[in-house]
Amino acid sequence: TEADLRTILKAQCPFQSKEIEQSGLLHPSPHPFPDTSSTNTLLRAHVHMIRLRQMDNILQNAQRQGRISFYMTCRGEESTHIGSA
Repeated sequence: TEADLRTILKAQCPFQSKEIEQSGLLHPSPHPFPDTSSTNTLLRAHVHMIRLRQMDNILQNAQRQGRISFYMTCRGEESTHIGSA
């Protein structure tokens, strides 16, 4: 869960524990997300990473079939896109 992840991060990074606790990133959302019907921030990030991987497959196949001229995949880099958003 999100609370467990915060505890683990604070134990591994004791000098950043204050910033980890104050950061709203790992806290549940005050309102449910419409796409997951949940307040779990990590679940939502995971769903978006899976969706990005599926979109990658679709667009890469379209590029291989010549339906689009150029597409660069982000396979293996999904978390960088979701984490920076």
